[in-house]
Amino acid sequence: PAIRQVSGCLLCHQNKAQTTTLEPAVVLESQKRLASAEWVSLLAFASYDEISVVSKHQITVRCSSTAASDRILRWANSAGNKFYGITGTIEIEETDESHPSVAYSVHPLYICLLVMAGFSFLLHVKSVNCGLLYDDPSAVTENRDVNDHVNRTIWTVFQHDFWGTNITSEASHKSWRPFTTITYRTEHALFGDWKPGYHITNITLHVISCVLVFIFAALELPSAASAVVGGLLFCAHPIHTEAVFNIVGRAEELCLIFLLLAIFCYESLDLQLLVFLKWKFNPQNKAKAPKNARAPGGFLRAVFLQLGVLFFTVFAMLSKETGMLLPGLLLVLEMSRKHQPALFSRLLRTVPSFILFGIAYYIRWVIQGYTFKMATPPLYWDTQLHVWSDWDIMARTRSWIHCRYLWLLVYPFNLSPDYSHAAIPLVESNFDPRVFFTIVVYAFVLSVTLLLFWKDQTAWTVSIGFALVTFVPASGFVVAVGTVIGERLLYCPSVGYCFMLAILFVHTLEKVECPRLWRKPVKVPVKYRLLTIATILVAYSVRTYTRTVDWYDEQSLWESCLQAQPGSNRPWRETAIIRQWEDKFDNETARRLERSLAIFENSKTTMLLAHTYFKQERYLETEKLCQRCFELKPPEKIVVDCLSIFAASTLKRGALDYTLSALQQCIQFRPDHLQCVRNMAKYQRKKGRPQEAYPYLLRALKIRHGALEVWEERAEVEAELGLWKECATTCQTVLNLRKSGKDLKVDYAKFEKLQQTCASKLQKSQGSA
Repeated sequence: PAIRQVSGCLLCHQNKAQTTTLEPAVVLESQKRLASAEWVSLLAFASYDEISVVSKHQITVRCSSTAASDRILRWANSAGNKFYGITGTIEIEETDESHPSVAYSVHPLYICLLVMAGFSFLLHVKSVNCGLLYDDPSAVTENRDVNDHVNRTIWTVFQHDFWGTNITSEASHKSWRPFTTITYRTEHALFGDWKPGYHITNITLHVISCVLVFIFAALELPSAASAVVGGLLFCAHPIHTEAVFNIVGRAEELCLIFLLLAIFCYESLDLQLLVFLKWKFNPQNKAKAPKNARAPGGFLRAVFLQLGVLFFTVFAMLSKETGMLLPGLLLVLEMSRKHQPALFSRLLRTVPSFILFGIAYYIRWVIQGYTFKMATPPLYWDTQLHVWSDWDIMARTRSWIHCRYLWLLVYPFNLSPDYSHAAIPLVESNFDPRVFFTIVVYAFVLSVTLLLFWKDQTAWTVSIGFALVTFVPASGFVVAVGTVIGERLLYCPSVGYCFMLAILFVHTLEKVECPRLWRKPVKVPVKYRLLTIATILVAYSVRTYTRTVDWYDEQSLWESCLQAQPGSNRPWRETAIIRQWEDKFDNETARRLERSLAIFENSKTTMLLAHTYFKQERYLETEKLCQRCFELKPPEKIVVDCLSIFAASTLKRGALDYTLSALQQCIQFRPDHLQCVRNMAKYQRKKGRPQEAYPYLLRALKIRHGALEVWEERAEVEAELGLWKECATTCQTVLNLRKSGKDLKVDYAKFEKLQQTCASKLQKSQGSA
């Protein structure tokens, strides 16, 4: 009778528009709690279009024919009722595949896209005025692959690592990101050294990332509201500031963009994305997606989309190493829908991406010289963690660092680009409180992940899976990374975190059920959830906007690092270097360098402290530090600087026996080292040999023509040698440089007096002649 009633209803509605149809559906209720997989196995005998799980006790089965509905209904009221306590009823569903009756001048989907783009742009637009800071000089301005368009070709970029070093070299960092380097090279050809050009590109890429993340949220999250919240959280999250403000962070942006484009191509195998998104953001939509949102079949279309997946995956890999994780992300997407039919055939669609992963891994291995061994620790590592021999200590410390990463996602307000050395103390004991906290965090994340996966929580599974898979390179367990904590490394994992927050506040807290702990479901009112989301968004947005001030220049950046991570040695050293640039060699500069050395002893900081002591006329302490610097086996550049400081110190205090050998070694290393050549001239003058000092002064002026102090010394030596004509010419050159405004600290009156003396001497010599 129920089927006949449905048929009668269908006949009654035959005069409706062709786009409106009535579909029969069977509602099955069970007295026992049955999982979705159990429902599917029970209905294996039937032919149906879709199963919608309402709860553990109820499902809705939609069929394309009344015969199929009748068969399921008869089974439910006979065998199903006998063994499982199942009862079935018929239900009429009206579906409308046409456009809604309400006409929109601009579709809500497009409004949301514009909001995401505008919101992210406004939060980061101030970074246009920032400089090229932190790692930017090494990767951009000082990288010959970027600025040398004559001797370095595009093919050279593929042979070198991200920092311009031959990737087969032992000194290479092994970070191979040629496409990112090519974008820098293109910008240098277009903008030269114009810094805003680089920042405009980074901001544009971040805006694109925000729009694509919002589209990804609309595809994977349960509702349009959760997609909007997830997209806004990603736009505002302060953890992205390093990736956007630091030009080196472009690798993260490009990788995420190409990963999402590859995922969209993969999702297009089942859906017409634009039709589906418009339906989802239409307030008039029905509970069931329209049939025209399903992707049309066809072998050529499937091949084209699979090629698109591989194409974007290749560019993601060339942008950053994280791009190789796309097969894992596709596997997460499919396993999150394990309750849907044809799981095995859908898993087979991921095989091409795994094949590409294997090929890319092999090519990378060949390019790097058949090895993945990275640079030795003294060259690049900025923490004692990498040179520690005990694997247990490294594992405990790395696990604790994962908890710090999680805290940065939750509370991204104490930010710093540098976490070197004592910023993260080693976890040396199993009884360290951090070990217990780490175990609790790991147990919580693992249990929640498994529970949600078992309960078929698709959106939660996708969010957690995306965060965990993209975090694998930064974990430090699978591959070695050259930094302890890198905030920009959370650019991709933060997508999953923002999605989880959106699901939690929009859906999960709407009704929390746990019969074993409490009888009635707990409901959090909408106003409290909205207030919490608004508070988080405002706090994140304010921190992102104010973070621009920290990235304005070197001084503001390192001062902010010093406040955030006082246990890191590098901020102490870099702030001292900035004070030295300002010609401040006072006790405060020495204190900062001493603090940096106390945290981690290295040759560069030792040399800088020796230079500060030399300026303070603490010569014995300067020489002791120089000797200590030599014991640390520094690179050649620091050796030369240290030799120059040592020679200048011994020269000042009159210990000339040590001066000559130091100067000779320094000039042997660097014949164009101005200070060494100038000190050699001073040494010869102190020895009473002005005729031997004179060639060194001429050589120093060839190195730097505008060094007025060298011009002054040259004039004095020429006067001692009786070269009055040359001395007068030298004095006139200094006075001409004065008119050009190149230096105002030189005693020009002395040069004028010396010029008059030269003129009188020349007149006397001409008169006697």
